Amino acid sequence: MNVNSSGIYNVNAYNIISNNTTVLSSLNSNTITSNISTILSTLNVSGFTILNNNTTINSLLNVNGSSLSPIVSIINNTPYNAGAKNYSLNVTGYTNLGGILINGQDNNHIYNPSGDLIIATPSINNILLKTNYGNWETMRINPYAVSINSVLNVSSTTTLNNDVTCLSNINVLGNGNMNGLKINGGDPLRTILKQTNGPLSIGTFDSSSVLFYTNNNSEKIRINSDGIILNNAVTLSSSLNVTGRTIIGSDINNFSDSAVEVYKNLYIRKGVLNVVGTGEKLELNVGASNTALNTVSYLNMEEGKNITLYASIGNINLNAAKVNVSNDVNILGSVRSTNICTQKGFTFTCNTVCAIVNDVYYRYDIDLTKYTTYNTTTSGSQLRKFKFMSWLTSGAHNSGKYSLNYDVDYANAQNLNPITYNGLNVIAYGFPHDNLNLNTVTPNGCFIWKYDFNRITFFSNIQASFQAIIVNYLSYF
Repeated sequence: MNVNSSGIYNVNAYNIISNNTTVLSSLNSNTITSNISTILSTLNVSGFTILNNNTTINSLLNVNGSSLSPIVSIINNTPYNAGAKNYSLNVTGYTNLGGILINGQDNNHIYNPSGDLIIATPSINNILLKTNYGNWETMRINPYAVSINSVLNVSSTTTLNNDVTCLSNINVLGNGNMNGLKINGGDPLRTILKQTNGPLSIGTFDSSSVLFYTNNNSEKIRINSDGIILNNAVTLSSSLNVTGRTIIGSDINNFSDSAVEVYKNLYIRKGVLNVVGTGEKLELNVGASNTALNTVSYLNMEEGKNITLYASIGNINLNAAKVNVSNDVNILGSVRSTNICTQKGFTFTCNTVCAIVNDVYYRYDIDLTKYTTYNTTTSGSQLRKFKFMSWLTSGAHNSGKYSLNYDVDYANAQNLNPITYNGLNVIAYGFPHDNLNLNTVTPNGCFIWKYDFNRITFFSNIQASFQAIIVNYLSYF
């Protein structure tokens, strides 16, 4: 070791420098500096060197060696103090670690100027990115997934080829491209767009439902293996083509061949056995769930069979300027019209024994309310007007005059003056004999008498079956 008035130079052996020292030349041997040292030339360390205090090197520091131990070991035994900034290594400018540049004052804090920047861990260990002085784990990377614990803001097209787990929000300002599926909330027409040919498929791994919400938490559509559930009104601006069954409601007949069922009010069937083999059937009804009240009304149409229109209570109204019927009309009940009178035929057996004076007759009481109607006058009187015709059911007309034909005015007079006119009033015109007030025993062997306003009585001197027709002249007066 050579020393001059300015300092030490040519340190070539094992040396201990115990005081403030300036080294003017190379430091080439095992050296220990115990106090502040200044090295003005290149520091070539080829042996064991310990720098115990502040050491300033004004030229290059080249450390060369071969060892199974660390070549350079910097140890600060004092715990780090953020206020004191007692760093173990303080570097101003870039630090080059095998080609990786580190500079906290540059835009690129960690920079590889010659290729990829690789950060790796052994085996299945994680790479963790933390913020807030290391208290908050922002991202975790491992061989299985990438976990992001904060908001992910993506301002350009992003392709995610593997699993990504995000425990918070993902805010994408541009398009999110997921293997050809574009997601862009800023596109009013195509928020979700499949950019290749083929259907856009949305599914679940098990029997769980696919749900669609609006207003943050209002479920509008539910899709599962049982079908599609719509929770609000549906507007269709185009055609609705359904190839399977359409079921609306839970209280249905559930026919196996039904194409459409709406509760028990409407069904369309496609496989009903009938005269043409297998045909179609449509039924529209109301009151089917209230059969105990007998309020059912329905329209039934079946291929190759009748069209049935039924109302258990009330009328069936056809309101049109004209109703055209091209073929025969078979009516099992009465026909009432403002320009025709109704007529009803019936058969009865006259076999109840009675006596008029000293003669034996047989009688049968006829209920006029079944065959006639009445109207009420301004005075309160009730009026019936009808024709009565009868004959022997056997057709043995030559056996006697047992056929009757009378036009009858039948009234329950009220509030008349004189009051002797009040009560049952009858006048009848017909044959085979006069029976003007329906109280005469005619000689032909049968006749009708008045009874009360709702009944007349048929008398016969033989016990026999008769047929009769009562024509109501006051169907709609």
